[in-house]
Amino acid sequence: MKLHRLLALALCGCLLMSGCQKADDDTPSPDSPAPSGPSASPDETHTRAALCYSAADTLDPYQAQTRVNRELTPLLYEGLTNAEKDWTVTNELAASVEQTDPTHLQVTLRQDAKFSDGSAVTPADIIASLKLAKASGAYEELVANIRSIDKKLLVTLATADTVNPQAALSFPIVRREKTAVLGTGLYMSDTETDALIANPHHPVKPTTTRWELADITERKDMRYALSAGNIALYTTDLTDSQTPAISGDVRQETVTLNHLIYLGVSAKQPYAAAEFRAGLSAALDRTTLCSNGFAGYATPATTPFIPTWKPSAALSGASVSENIEQTIEKWKVLGYNNLDNGSTSAGQKELPQPELLVCKDNAFHVSAANLIADQLGRAGLTVTVKAEKESDYRARVQSGRFDLYLGEIRLANDNNLRPWLTAYGIASAGVPTEAKTAYSAYLAGETSLADFNLAFTESWPFIPLAWRVGAVICASSLQGLSLSGSDFYNGIQHLVL
Repeated sequence: MKLHRLLALALCGCLLMSGCQKADDDTPSPDSPAPSGPSASPDETHTRAALCYSAADTLDPYQAQTRVNRELTPLLYEGLTNAEKDWTVTNELAASVEQTDPTHLQVTLRQDAKFSDGSAVTPADIIASLKLAKASGAYEELVANIRSIDKKLLVTLATADTVNPQAALSFPIVRREKTAVLGTGLYMSDTETDALIANPHHPVKPTTTRWELADITERKDMRYALSAGNIALYTTDLTDSQTPAISGDVRQETVTLNHLIYLGVSAKQPYAAAEFRAGLSAALDRTTLCSNGFAGYATPATTPFIPTWKPSAALSGASVSENIEQTIEKWKVLGYNNLDNGSTSAGQKELPQPELLVCKDNAFHVSAANLIADQLGRAGLTVTVKAEKESDYRARVQSGRFDLYLGEIRLANDNNLRPWLTAYGIASAGVPTEAKTAYSAYLAGETSLADFNLAFTESWPFIPLAWRVGAVICASSLQGLSLSGSDFYNGIQHLVL
């Protein structure tokens, strides 16, 4: 049974915009103290079964603030369903989920669904957990289309969704007690010893029955602890723009995340013209952008659907390599006629000189923005990169005061495009009504995925660029990990230490 991963808290309530986080020195000082907990003695060669967490934070999935604690959620809690490695949906606490019509799902609970104290999971727990999810910045986007769940576990959707509505049921099911938050996961929290121990009431029995928790939240301290054998692994989603330093007897495993990096395009002319956007897209070398702008921790995006999701495999999208000739042909339709040297011929309109807005606190994004400016320059477009602090960047994007901007959103487990549709979402700037209508028709089963993808390319003011890649850094001897985009710890219950 696979476990789902808690969604990261998003900027602007439901959305992660550009990962505006300052990069820190990832190199541990020779004088750095060893992390808390017992250290391996010189004659010990095994890796300690320990994971990073923040002792100052909670493990409550709806209250946790730190990344290290949020990423432990799949070990402690389950949803009615779960998003698997290829983003297909499987039942978890649900025995079955039947879609009775485009706006209703009927859930049947597993008869053996129990919390870690042995008590049965009830419909009241499901309803209470949905209420918590809707009030949580980490989950509100995932459950946004769930209007209600009644005592018979009939799920009512706000709008029709026949594509992947079951994935929205992957929010954690909890029961809040006076002194604890109960879950149904493979592990439960032992607060007296700062450890995760096997949940005796879970039907699957993990090979590794105990994981100590080491109070380590800084990357440089994680590296030190891993080298010393004091932890088994640490994770990174690379939103801090710090590339992992792999040295000694350690290795990394990577996974494509559902963090979509894109170029936002103004709703004003000439940028709003479909031909102009198509020309911009054709001029971009996405492969170079990923390898140089994101230090290899990104994979090209040619559609708004993650390539590891099976239905997206057959979609045709933008080229991963630049095609300047195609760019020029697209822009000729609008009256621009660039020559090889970047100048214009007599009587033709001059290309605009756009400003590319980027959050200056994200080193990867700044690097990528400069590469985009260079690539568009080869098509004759003079682009000025404007790096703003996070608050100013967000304010300008929300108010539409940009020509182009580099953005990033994290999609929910259902890979729904709501961050571009909701009125309060920062990435919704400039989305035309007809585009929203086209997406609603696709979700309702009235049009195909291929037809919607074409509509997205022609009318949505966004150009997909890349999917962010995350990594787990672990001891070389560690075997059994099976990373998924929704769970860094997938397979950890059977790790061979």
